Amino acid sequence: MSNEFENLVFEIYLFNKAWKRTGVFLEIGDTITNLFRDIKSFLQVRLIRDYKDKITLEYDENYDKSEELISIILKTPLKINGAIIKYAAHIPVRVLKDFMTENELKQLLKGK
Repeated sequence: MSNEFENLVFEIYLFNKAWKRTGVFLEIGDTITNLFRDIKSFLQVRLIRDYKDKITLEYDENYDKSEELISIILKTPLKINGAIIKYAAHIPVRVLKDFMTENELKQLLKGK
């Protein structure tokens, strides 16, 4: 991959897939499944903080009604290993609240 941004997006993509696949084979509370989810969330927060100019955040109204989710949308889709990646997955608002200050969150989500 050509740069750190692409590497980070690809890592998020891989950990998201690993989290979902292990969730199918293991119980949802399993340590490995939770580890993949937590690493994905940490990487997403890093992406949001470090690459604000390359992403857009939008509330996802259609995905899951059980909690507020944010879609991390790439302003320019990436082609990585033959796959077109337009999103850096979803992240729950409650996770953002755990990792970010209230002021940071307001700035990111202003007008949303």
